[in-house]
Amino acid sequence: MNQKPVRLPWLLPALAYALAFILSAPFNSGLLEKQFISYTGGWLPVTLAFIPAGLGTLIAAMIFRKADHRTGRTVTFAGQDKFKNIVIALVPLVVFCLTGIPGNDQVHVLLHSLFFGSVSLLYATSEEIFWRGYLQDALQGINRNKAYVFTGILWWAWHFRFTTLFDLTAFAGICIISAILLGHFAYSTKSYFASAGLHSLVIITTTGSAFTGMKITGIAVTILIWLAIGQWWKPVMKKPASSSPDRQTENNNEG
Repeated sequence: MNQKPVRLPWLLPALAYALAFILSAPFNSGLLEKQFISYTGGWLPVTLAFIPAGLGTLIAAMIFRKADHRTGRTVTFAGQDKFKNIVIALVPLVVFCLTGIPGNDQVHVLLHSLFFGSVSLLYATSEEIFWRGYLQDALQGINRNKAYVFTGILWWAWHFRFTTLFDLTAFAGICIISAILLGHFAYSTKSYFASAGLHSLVIITTTGSAFTGMKITGIAVTILIWLAIGQWWKPVMKKPASSSPDRQTENNNEG
Protein backbone atom coordinates (compact mmCIF):
# COMPACT_ATOMS: atom_id res chain seq x y z
CA MET A 1 0.00 0.00 0.00
CA ASN A 2 1.39 3.41 -0.97
CA GLN A 3 1.71 5.76 1.97
CA LYS A 4 0.31 9.24 1.54
CA PRO A 5 2.92 12.01 1.83
CA VAL A 6 2.96 13.83 5.13
CA ARG A 7 1.13 17.12 4.82
CA LEU A 8 2.72 20.00 6.68
CA PRO A 9 0.22 22.05 8.70
CA TRP A 10 1.00 25.61 7.68
CA LEU A 11 -1.45 27.42 9.93
CA LEU A 12 0.65 27.78 13.09
CA PRO A 13 3.93 28.72 11.33
CA ALA A 14 1.99 31.20 9.16
CA LEU A 15 0.38 32.79 12.22
CA ALA A 16 3.75 32.92 13.98
CA TYR A 17 5.36 34.66 11.01
CA ALA A 18 2.44 37.08 10.66
CA LEU A 19 2.75 38.05 14.32
CA ALA A 20 6.53 38.54 14.07
CA PHE A 21 6.12 40.59 10.88
CA ILE A 22 3.38 42.84 12.28
CA LEU A 23 5.18 43.51 15.58
CA SER A 24 8.53 44.23 13.89
CA ALA A 25 7.28 46.17 10.85
CA PRO A 26 6.99 49.61 12.54
CA PHE A 27 10.71 49.45 13.38
CA ASN A 28 12.01 47.60 10.31
CA SER A 29 10.17 50.05 8.06
CA GLY A 30 11.60 53.06 9.93
CA LEU A 31 8.14 54.28 10.88
CA LEU A 32 9.00 54.57 14.58
CA GLU A 33 12.74 55.11 14.19
CA LYS A 34 12.72 58.84 15.06
CA GLN A 35 10.45 58.28 18.04
CA PHE A 36 12.69 55.50 19.34
CA ILE A 37 15.86 57.59 18.96
CA SER A 38 14.16 60.48 20.72
CA TYR A 39 12.94 58.19 23.51
CA THR A 40 16.41 56.76 24.17
CA GLY A 41 17.79 60.29 24.51
CA GLY A 42 20.87 59.54 22.45
CA TRP A 43 22.39 56.87 24.73
CA LEU A 44 21.79 54.25 22.02
CA PRO A 45 23.66 54.79 18.73
CA VAL A 46 21.43 55.73 15.79
CA THR A 47 22.84 52.72 13.90
CA LEU A 48 21.12 50.45 16.46
CA ALA A 49 17.65 51.94 16.01
CA PHE A 50 16.49 48.61 14.56
CA ILE A 51 16.94 46.84 17.92
CA PRO A 52 13.21 46.89 18.95
CA ALA A 53 12.38 44.86 15.81
CA GLY A 54 13.84 41.86 17.63
CA LEU A 55 10.97 42.01 20.11
CA GLY A 56 8.60 40.92 17.34
CA THR A 57 10.46 37.68 16.64
CA LEU A 58 11.13 37.11 20.35
CA ILE A 59 7.44 37.44 21.32
CA ALA A 60 6.29 35.28 18.40
CA ALA A 61 8.82 32.58 19.28
CA MET A 62 7.89 32.53 22.97
CA ILE A 63 4.20 32.16 22.13
CA PHE A 64 4.41 29.58 19.35
CA ARG A 65 7.21 27.46 20.82
CA LYS A 66 4.70 26.82 23.62
CA ALA A 67 1.58 26.57 21.45
CA ASP A 68 2.92 24.39 18.61
CA HIS A 69 3.24 20.81 19.87
CA ARG A 70 3.37 19.10 16.48
CA THR A 71 7.11 18.52 16.50
CA GLY A 72 9.76 18.17 19.15
CA ARG A 73 12.33 20.88 19.66
CA THR A 74 15.58 19.85 17.99
CA VAL A 75 17.10 23.36 18.25
CA THR A 76 17.32 24.74 21.79
CA PHE A 77 19.16 27.63 23.43
CA ALA A 78 22.50 25.88 23.98
CA GLY A 79 21.94 22.55 22.25
CA GLN A 80 23.41 19.27 23.45
CA ASP A 81 27.02 20.44 23.96
CA LYS A 82 26.01 23.45 26.04
CA PHE A 83 29.38 24.83 27.15
CA LYS A 84 30.91 24.49 23.69
CA ASN A 85 27.97 26.24 21.98
CA ILE A 86 28.00 29.10 24.49
CA VAL A 87 31.71 29.59 23.83
CA ILE A 88 31.04 29.57 20.06
CA ALA A 89 28.39 32.27 20.50
CA LEU A 90 30.68 34.48 22.60
CA VAL A 91 33.71 34.32 20.27
CA PRO A 92 32.80 37.39 18.12
CA LEU A 93 32.08 39.49 21.22
CA VAL A 94 35.40 38.60 22.86
CA VAL A 95 37.43 38.97 19.65
CA PHE A 96 36.00 42.39 18.78
CA CYS A 97 36.49 43.61 22.33
CA LEU A 98 40.18 42.87 21.79
CA THR A 99 40.47 44.19 18.22
CA GLY A 100 38.05 47.08 18.80
CA ILE A 101 34.89 48.30 17.08
CA PRO A 102 35.24 51.92 15.87
CA GLY A 103 32.56 54.19 17.28
CA ASN A 104 32.00 57.40 19.20
CA ASP A 105 35.26 59.23 19.90
CA GLN A 106 33.89 60.30 23.30
CA VAL A 107 33.63 56.67 24.48
CA HIS A 108 36.63 54.40 25.04
CA VAL A 109 36.93 51.88 22.23
CA LEU A 110 36.84 48.93 24.66
CA LEU A 111 33.62 50.11 26.31
CA HIS A 112 32.05 50.82 22.92
CA SER A 113 33.12 47.40 21.63
CA LEU A 114 31.73 45.65 24.71
CA PHE A 115 28.42 47.51 24.49
CA PHE A 116 28.00 47.20 20.71
CA GLY A 117 29.04 43.54 20.67
CA SER A 118 26.77 42.61 23.58
CA VAL A 119 23.76 44.39 22.11
CA SER A 120 24.42 42.74 18.74
CA LEU A 121 24.51 39.28 20.33
CA LEU A 122 21.35 39.89 22.37
CA TYR A 123 19.54 41.21 19.32
CA ALA A 124 20.74 38.29 17.16
CA THR A 125 19.46 35.88 19.83
CA SER A 126 16.05 37.56 19.79
CA GLU A 127 15.88 36.81 16.05
CA GLU A 128 17.46 33.36 16.09
CA ILE A 129 15.04 32.02 18.69
CA PHE A 130 12.33 32.53 16.06
CA TRP A 131 14.02 31.72 12.74
CA ARG A 132 16.07 28.76 13.92
CA GLY A 133 14.58 28.03 17.36
CA TYR A 134 10.97 27.83 16.18
CA LEU A 135 10.52 28.07 12.42
CA GLN A 136 13.31 25.66 11.46
CA ASP A 137 11.68 22.96 13.60
CA ALA A 138 8.20 23.88 12.37
CA LEU A 139 9.32 23.26 8.76
CA GLN A 140 10.71 19.78 9.42
CA GLY A 141 8.08 18.31 7.11
CA ILE A 142 9.81 19.61 3.97
CA ASN A 143 13.29 19.17 2.50
CA ARG A 144 15.86 20.80 4.77
CA ASN A 145 17.60 22.89 2.08
CA LYS A 146 14.27 24.06 0.68
CA ALA A 147 13.25 25.03 4.22
CA TYR A 148 16.42 27.12 4.57
CA VAL A 149 15.73 28.94 1.29
CA PHE A 150 12.08 29.47 2.22
CA THR A 151 13.14 30.84 5.61
CA GLY A 152 15.56 33.20 3.83
CA ILE A 153 12.75 34.57 1.66
CA LEU A 154 10.55 35.12 4.71
CA TRP A 155 13.48 36.71 6.53
CA TRP A 156 14.09 39.12 3.63
CA ALA A 157 10.42 40.18 3.58
CA TRP A 158 10.44 40.58 7.38
CA HIS A 159 13.23 43.18 7.09
CA PHE A 160 10.76 45.39 5.17
CA ARG A 161 13.33 46.62 2.65
CA PHE A 162 11.50 47.09 -0.65
CA THR A 163 12.70 50.56 -1.71
CA THR A 164 15.81 50.22 -3.87
CA LEU A 165 17.00 47.77 -6.51
CA PHE A 166 19.63 46.59 -4.04
CA ASP A 167 16.89 45.81 -1.50
CA LEU A 168 14.93 43.78 -4.04
CA THR A 169 17.87 41.84 -5.49
CA ALA A 170 21.22 41.76 -3.66
CA PHE A 171 19.76 42.08 -0.17
CA ALA A 172 17.29 39.29 -0.91
CA GLY A 173 20.21 37.10 -2.00
CA ILE A 174 22.16 37.98 1.14
CA CYS A 175 19.21 36.97 3.32
CA ILE A 176 18.76 33.64 1.52
CA ILE A 177 22.48 32.75 1.62
CA SER A 178 22.68 33.81 5.28
CA ALA A 179 19.60 31.72 6.11
CA ILE A 180 21.24 28.66 4.53
CA LEU A 181 24.47 29.19 6.51
CA LEU A 182 22.68 29.92 9.78
CA GLY A 183 20.29 27.01 9.21
CA HIS A 184 23.15 24.55 8.73
CA PHE A 185 24.96 26.07 11.73
CA ALA A 186 21.90 25.67 13.96
CA TYR A 187 21.26 22.16 12.64
CA SER A 188 24.81 21.02 13.39
CA THR A 189 25.04 22.62 16.84
CA LYS A 190 21.36 22.19 17.79
CA SER A 191 21.69 25.65 19.35
CA TYR A 192 20.09 28.91 18.30
CA PHE A 193 22.47 30.77 20.63
CA ALA A 194 25.42 29.40 18.64
CA SER A 195 23.81 30.57 15.40
CA ALA A 196 23.20 33.93 17.11
CA GLY A 197 26.97 34.20 17.50
CA LEU A 198 27.37 33.90 13.74
CA HIS A 199 24.49 36.32 13.24
CA SER A 200 26.11 38.82 15.62
CA LEU A 201 29.31 38.69 13.56
CA VAL A 202 27.30 39.84 10.54
CA ILE A 203 25.71 42.68 12.54
CA ILE A 204 29.02 43.84 14.03
CA THR A 205 30.79 43.94 10.67
CA THR A 206 28.00 45.48 8.57
CA THR A 207 26.45 48.03 10.94
CA GLY A 208 27.69 51.52 11.65
CA SER A 209 31.28 52.33 10.79
CA ALA A 210 33.04 51.60 7.51
CA PHE A 211 34.45 48.19 6.68
CA THR A 212 37.94 48.75 8.08
CA GLY A 213 41.07 46.65 8.43
CA MET A 214 40.17 46.29 12.11
CA LYS A 215 36.91 44.60 11.17
CA ILE A 216 38.64 42.34 8.64
CA THR A 217 41.10 41.27 11.35
CA GLY A 218 38.22 40.57 13.74
CA ILE A 219 36.41 38.46 11.14
CA ALA A 220 39.55 36.47 10.33
CA VAL A 221 40.40 35.80 13.99
CA THR A 222 36.79 34.81 14.77
CA ILE A 223 36.64 32.35 11.88
CA LEU A 224 40.02 30.84 12.79
CA ILE A 225 38.88 30.30 16.39
CA TRP A 226 35.64 28.69 15.19
CA LEU A 227 37.58 26.40 12.87
CA ALA A 228 39.90 25.46 15.73
CA ILE A 229 36.91 24.71 17.98
CA GLY A 230 35.35 22.54 15.28
CA GLN A 231 38.62 20.71 14.68
CA TRP A 232 39.87 20.06 18.21
CA TRP A 233 36.93 20.49 20.58
CA LYS A 234 35.17 17.18 20.14
CA PRO A 235 32.03 16.32 22.11
CA VAL A 236 32.63 14.14 25.11
CA MET A 237 31.07 10.75 24.49
CA LYS A 238 29.58 9.10 27.55
CA LYS A 239 30.80 5.54 28.02
CA PRO A 240 28.07 2.96 28.54
CA ALA A 241 28.03 1.64 32.06
CA SER A 242 29.74 -1.74 32.17
CA SER A 243 27.81 -4.58 33.71
CA SER A 244 29.17 -6.02 36.95
CA PRO A 245 29.99 -9.76 37.09
CA ASP A 246 27.07 -10.29 39.45
CA ARG A 247 24.74 -8.52 37.02
CA GLN A 248 26.03 -10.56 34.08
CA THR A 249 25.43 -13.81 36.04
CA GLU A 250 21.98 -12.59 36.88
CA ASN A 251 21.24 -11.91 33.20
CA ASN A 252 22.54 -15.39 32.22
CA ASN A 253 20.32 -17.05 34.84
CA GLU A 254 17.33 -15.10 33.51
CA GLY A 255 18.16 -16.35 30.02
